Amino acid sequence: MTKLSSSELAEDAFYAAFASCSVQDMGAVWAEADVVCIHPGAPALVGHAAVMNSWARILTAGDSVDIEYERVTRMATDDIAVHVVREILIQNDGRVEVTATNIYRCLEGTWKMIEHHGSQAMAKTRATPSSTAVKRTLQ
Repeated sequence: MTKLSSSELAEDAFYAAFASCSVQDMGAVWAEADVVCIHPGAPALVGHAAVMNSWARILTAGDSVDIEYERVTRMATDDIAVHVVREILIQNDGRVEVTATNIYRCLEGTWKMIEHHGSQAMAKTRATPSSTAVKRTLQ
């Protein structure tokens, strides 16, 4: 994977890996240490091995998923970026909306994910995107 020169590129790579079910590409997005992942309705997974094992199970489950995501807001410093994202996951059996917080850190000149926290959105609740919202559809 190429060097991820911004948190936005790291986020695009994360969702591209998710959409293509690539365990290798997903691993390249995550930092090697000090990472946390919370899938909707699940406990916190701490550490690179636990996080990558969970993504390997998800990505190799064989279910095709179309993903749309929209950056609702972004806050950043020189080496940390926090993105709140609205995800729409579309599978054969329906559509699920997830609100996620993705945190990235610039490590040795490349942006890596250090935390992903997804929560299934309530049916009648929808975050309002900021004026800088970016929407992507991946298939």
